[in-house]
Amino acid sequence: MGCGTVFGELGVRRVVSQLPCEGREKGRHRTTHGGEHHAKALSGTASVPGPPRGRPGADLGRIPRHHRGGRGDHPRPDDDGLRHDDRHRHHQPDPADHRLSRDAGQAFPLYITAVAALLFLALAFFVVGRAGAAKNATQTAADAAALAAAQDFRDQLRTGFLAATSGPGGDWAGWLAGRGADRDRACRAAAAYAEANGAQPAITCEEGDAPGSFHVSVTSARTVGASVVPGTEDRHATATAEAVVAPRCVPRAADGRTLSCDEQTVVVDPRRPEAVVTAADLFTVRLTE
Repeated sequence: MGCGTVFGELGVRRVVSQLPCEGREKGRHRTTHGGEHHAKALSGTASVPGPPRGRPGADLGRIPRHHRGGRGDHPRPDDDGLRHDDRHRHHQPDPADHRLSRDAGQAFPLYITAVAALLFLALAFFVVGRAGAAKNATQTAADAAALAAAQDFRDQLRTGFLAATSGPGGDWAGWLAGRGADRDRACRAAAAYAEANGAQPAITCEEGDAPGSFHVSVTSARTVGASVVPGTEDRHATATAEAVVAPRCVPRAADGRTLSCDEQTVVVDPRRPEAVVTAADLFTVRLTE
């Protein structure tokens, strides 16, 4: 055959086509595809060739998909103006999102643990604060009880001193020094003040280290209450206090009717004892602890 001979078959007939020699190389390429197509055309089985699969001519030499005439650039009813590439990227999975989701899932138990720990600490601090408030209230009751005992004791001393100076032979010096009053009566007054300030009426009232002093121990009437700390529902706050009665005056006369109180002269008139001297003029009361 010639340099451009191509064979095709139609039934039992053999069809020969000639190609120009100058298209040798190009003809070889076309023989593989074009000859087969030619044979199919002769046999009546070849389909009508469709439009070229490449981009339309309007896109040749330009940036793909950058005008309305390009392939795939036509908007669809459901794309809301999105281009094909945009839709493609929109529907692609984002690995970064999955990684962030996995990280968030792994960190969630840590967040729960941290929140639980903070909540426990908050409740613990609340219990400590409530225990501190109970302690302060009980300490107030103890201070009030000790001062009540000392003040009752001081009032007894004043009454005894005035009675001793009203006539001859009275032991006014002992009363002026802080001796002779009923300590049990003073402690009963302390128990009443402790109960009025939120403590149990059963208190401990003893003589302190100094003469005329009272050492008082009280217990709160209420418990700290149930909490995250075990055992607080049965715990009571306790507190102690000590008050002392101290003389402020020394006698200037043998009958005890002229006194020097804090470097001031005080005259005791038995006929008008209420107008002359008070318990605070003769004795001072203070807390020592």
